[in-house]
Amino acid sequence: MDLLKKMIKVDPNEPTAEERANGITKLRYMRFREALSSTCNLGFRVEAIKLADQEPQNDFKTVKERDEVRRR
Repeated sequence: MDLLKKMIKVDPNEPTAEERANGITKLRYMRFREALSSTCNLGFRVEAIKLADQEPQNDFKTVKERDEVRRR
């Protein structure tokens, strides 16, 4: 159910009615994350970036395209 809550936080419309009732597997969650992020397109996913003298940036869940990765 924890993974379901994480999924709903990112995209409330993603889980099916059955998944909402029964929860989701880790595999289902990982595939969902891969489809949202750059993993499928670029072969890697950026989780966070920490630059000197700045707070960590970790809002990269939906960064998908090469240009988005470059801009951030």
